[in-house]
Amino acid sequence: CTDPKTGSPEPLGFLLAKNQWKFRFTRADAVAGGPAGARALDFIETPPERVRITWNGNCFEVKGGGEEGRLWFDPVTFDVLQVDVRLSKPILVPTRPGYIGIEPAVRVERSEATMRFARVSFNAPDETVLLPESIDTVNVFRGVPSVRYSQRLTDYRRFLSHSSIRSSTF
Repeated sequence: CTDPKTGSPEPLGFLLAKNQWKFRFTRADAVAGGPAGARALDFIETPPERVRITWNGNCFEVKGGGEEGRLWFDPVTFDVLQVDVRLSKPILVPTRPGYIGIEPAVRVERSEATMRFARVSFNAPDETVLLPESIDTVNVFRGVPSVRYSQRLTDYRRFLSHSSIRSSTF
């Protein structure tokens, strides 16, 4: 249940033009705590996405509930350097039917993540892209153990391939 997900949706997808309408952005002037020289924007999902809970055995996954946070960017290149995101408010997760336990529900008190980004260069073809370099996550629950993850992403490799579709001779 507590293993980090092996894949994730596009972490900067909320900045795409098609998704920006779901968020309210405000400039965060004179704030501390981000990368040196960076500027910040605060964001909040408005309205919060509906909460969806999925049970798989004794494990649950919560999606939605609204998020808010701060985005740090380089004022010269406009590269996103860091995103701090958190759950807007606690979520109550009813235990699955037939579950016998002490608590009738699990409360998600806090869910926070800090994602840091860096430029990564590739050759043949030459290309530099912005990719995650670390993800730190804290989930605080009432009713089950809380968890903390730290992931470091290094040694990126790019694999190029060719494919073709051929018609059948049958």
